Amino acid sequence: MTGCAGQINTGHSAFDSIKKINMERRTFKEAERIGKVLAGIVLHTSETMADLRYRSNYYVEPNLIIKNTIVALPLKEPEPIKEIIKMKRIWQKKN
Repeated sequence: MTGCAGQINTGHSAFDSIKKINMERRTFKEAERIGKVLAGIVLHTSETMADLRYRSNYYVEPNLIIKNTIVALPLKEPEPIKEIIKMKRIWQKKN
């Protein structure tokens, strides 16, 4: 399991997100570009695997099993805004 975000990024760190660094690369247009590159690689790999099926004596048909589970989690009430501002100031002083 990789968790909710799977620690996936496009070349920026969680620190960049907090400090708002490298934001020019974090657009929907860039996400679309990366998605198209990834889709192209997947299609190429799929075609390559299909070619191997007929040309290799050692080809093994891949097995893929996909499962999903919906998990209901209780929601916690957010902290009051005054408490959030106080915690932010404390964090800023430490960093």
